[in-house]
Amino acid sequence: MGMSYNHRRGFTIAEVSLAMVVLSVAFVMLSQFIAAATQQRRVAEQRRLALQEAANQLERAAALPWSEVSLETLADEKLSALLLQASPQAKVLWFVQEKAGPPVAKRVRVEVAWPNAAGQFVEPIGLTTYFYPPPWNREANASRSPMLREAQP
Repeated sequence: MGMSYNHRRGFTIAEVSLAMVVLSVAFVMLSQFIAAATQQRRVAEQRRLALQEAANQLERAAALPWSEVSLETLADEKLSALLLQASPQAKVLWFVQEKAGPPVAKRVRVEVAWPNAAGQFVEPIGLTTYFYPPPWNREANASRSPMLREAQP
């Protein structure tokens, strides 16, 4: 009496091998997906930090008096430690263009650039704003402006 195939228990070597191949392919695909997601997260974080840095740089520029908003003054601004930690080779680029008007204005653009993993600089993140002179001449109108009056003794 031979053993019947209808009563066998367990798997054949072919079935086990096929299952291992299917699981291996699934594992390779999953690991590639995780690697790509990690890379995209890193790029998104660098872009977020660059955008935050550009906004902070423009905020510092907005705190300057109108006469000091120039390429020479703005070029001295330092990058934040947080951005330098994430992208040590990051750099900031300033562009200042005076507009004759009307109204008279200064167009200020700040760009933050950094290299990718291959060492090539990616497209920079940039923000642009316009700065306008104060609406009055401070010396001539100090007596009319309640904000600029000196305290009376």
